[in-house]
Amino acid sequence: MKLLKWLPRINRSDFLWITLSGFLYFLAFPEWNIAPLVWVALLPWLLFLNRRPPLKTALFLTAWMSLIIGCGGFHWITHAMQEFGNLPMALCLVGLVLFSLAGQPQLYLYVVLRKILLERFGLKPGPFR
Repeated sequence: MKLLKWLPRINRSDFLWITLSGFLYFLAFPEWNIAPLVWVALLPWLLFLNRRPPLKTALFLTAWMSLIIGCGGFHWITHAMQEFGNLPMALCLVGLVLFSLAGQPQLYLYVVLRKILLERFGLKPGPFR
């Protein structure tokens, strides 16, 4: 149980909204081609961040959203690694998960910079309050 101590406490509704945001984002990718979703896909995530969650929780749920975006939008990477790298499927899946977690650095950067700006300069979150 020591391993689970570092996990932040997560509200179920926050988890579901972040999951929705991840799904909406990858449905805008070319394979599914519902491009207008990109305009609203990140709204649940931004609304979650406006409630000023602890940094640990915000980064954890951003990682979860990044995992959904990566696995949903770049699922073809496993096939490419298996076909052209001759790697076993288990290793390809590990590669996909690692790529997915690292593939959206702008999201992590946004969470950290937003937290710094809001706390250091006393700015109010907006425009959604």
